[in-house]
Amino acid sequence: MKVLYIYIAAILLATTLLNAQDPNISTPLRPAKEKVPTYIGFIAGMGQNFQSGEYYVDCADCIFENGVKAGYTIGIVYDRLIGSGFKYGIAGMLDFSGLSNSFIETELVSFELPGTGVNENIPVRFRHTSDISYAQIIGMPYIKYEPASFFFVRIGLGASYIFGSSLVHDKELIQHQARLSNGMLVSITIPGTNDTKVNIQDSEIRDLNNFQIYLMPAIGFKINFSETTYLQPTLQYNIAMSDLSNQGKDFRIHQWRLLFELGFRL
Repeated sequence: MKVLYIYIAAILLATTLLNAQDPNISTPLRPAKEKVPTYIGFIAGMGQNFQSGEYYVDCADCIFENGVKAGYTIGIVYDRLIGSGFKYGIAGMLDFSGLSNSFIETELVSFELPGTGVNENIPVRFRHTSDISYAQIIGMPYIKYEPASFFFVRIGLGASYIFGSSLVHDKELIQHQARLSNGMLVSITIPGTNDTKVNIQDSEIRDLNNFQIYLMPAIGFKINFSETTYLQPTLQYNIAMSDLSNQGKDFRIHQWRLLFELGFRL
């Protein structure tokens, strides 16, 4: 009877040890579970930033609209198969964005008529230029659908933090001569300098909203090099859901990016 007890205890112990094994390893008592495919990729790309709304600078009546500028993105992405062509994942990106734009205005500049002591206002043209730059870290959870092995659509919600920004505003004289009412032709210069351009503002973006939210849809293609390695060109559109700065009206910067992802199956 004692031997029987020992035999039963040995069977129970062996069963416990088998059940404690890796679920991905097949055993006589339990077939192995299929490992869920997971992927990691490294992304880099560029595109264009463009403005909606208007923004203001440290200059009365200076309003900038319709700005554009190139932008660059690098990052890392991880996703996991859900089933039936669906995946979920998350991407972390470092993005460099900004805007460049300009407008021309005409100002009335006072000139003294020689020998009369009378001042005359003459219209003179100036060009205002603005250049905005900023860097941000973006986290984007997403859902991806692959109706075919070579094509996918993706929708993500991005949250970003802007950790550095700059705004440079210059005013340039583009008219160098004017004719007075007496027929005299006079030269126009900027007082205090021999240059035709002066800097009006060189600072961080005023009233910056460091936290930004984006809706980020994308489409792309998948080029398989092997069963575990692929290249994925992706066209992504980043729709800003929050204003970049409070110094403006509905001032947002949207983006499109052509991204290339080198990915690996884990």
